[in-house]
Amino acid sequence: MDIIDIIAILITFSAVFSYFNYQYFHLPRTIGLMLSALILASGLIVAGQLGWDVKNQALTIARSIDFNRVLLNGMLGFLLFAGALNVELNELINQKWLVFSLANGKNQINIKTLKGPSKK
Repeated sequence: MDIIDIIAILITFSAVFSYFNYQYFHLPRTIGLMLSALILASGLIVAGQLGWDVKNQALTIARSIDFNRVLLNGMLGFLLFAGALNVELNELINQKWLVFSLANGKNQINIKTLKGPSKK
C-alpha cells in the first residue's frame, strides 16, 4: 500500500466521521472526529479479540511507512497551516510577551544543551 493510498483512506475516514458527527452527534468538529477515531480503534481492538487478524495487518501497514519522510516532508506543512487557522490574532497580541519569553527561553535552552561543553 502506497503512502497516497493511506492518505486517501485517512481523508475518507475523516470525511465520513465528520458527516456522521454533523448529522447525528452535533459535537464540535475536533471532538467529534476524535470520538469517531476512538470508536473505530475500539472496534478494531474488539475485532482482534474476536479472532480477526487486525493486529498483523496494522503492523504491516505501519512498518511500511517511512514516518520521517511522511511527517517532515508531507504532513508538517499541513498541520502547521491548520494550526495557524485557529490562532486568534487579538489574543496572540494580548499575550505577546508571554509568547516571546517562552519562545526565547526555549531557544536559549536548546542552544545551551546542543552546544556541548565549551573547549578552553
